[in-house]
Amino acid sequence: MWLSFHYLTKQPPIQLFQLQRMISLIGQDSPVYGCFSMVLVVVSLNLLHYIGLRFDFDRYGLVPRLIPRQADLILTAGTVTIKMASSLVRLYKQMPEPKYVIAMGACTITGGMFSTDSYSTVHGVDKLIPVDVYLPGCPPKPEAVIDAITKLRKKISQKIFEVEDRTVYQQENRCFTTNHKVYLRHSTNTGNYNQGLLYQLPSTSEIPFRFEF
Repeated sequence: MWLSFHYLTKQPPIQLFQLQRMISLIGQDSPVYGCFSMVLVVVSLNLLHYIGLRFDFDRYGLVPRLIPRQADLILTAGTVTIKMASSLVRLYKQMPEPKYVIAMGACTITGGMFSTDSYSTVHGVDKLIPVDVYLPGCPPKPEAVIDAITKLRKKISQKIFEVEDRTVYQQENRCFTTNHKVYLRHSTNTGNYNQGLLYQLPSTSEIPFRFEF
């Protein structure tokens, strides 16, 4: 996309600069983020430390917004349930381009302990929306969140991916620092409990009967 001005005379337009490059350079220094927090209270309470005086996210140019149409960065925290999945996808679609996602916490990355033998949780937020930076931890420290935002800013400045090709890069590089190879395997979890692993009370018929005099 190019920005050009036309004079009143019939002269050819003058191309000033590439608009997409200007947006990227400005956006990396002033990200506006929105938070999509689930039921998990531990990570949600940690978000209060980030806007306090000790860490002060405002010095990084992060301005919180409650409306997704005014945000270009979303922080997902907590386990994503099937009921909340549609709300998350709708919120992501309402954000203007370019938009970025940071998955914060082990529960939002893999589903956590709540995804074990559970029918109502999503095993990772990347099953719903593309994730740019993964931030593991339960919960992650504020210093780790600052490091994740720094990596995201480097990712924007180095132009590792473009907006139209981000889905392709998302499949190749799932993490910022490590290149993963994803193999499609069939799940062994059928939803049925292994009866052999369940504790069974001993039958009274198996107890030998003894007479004591």
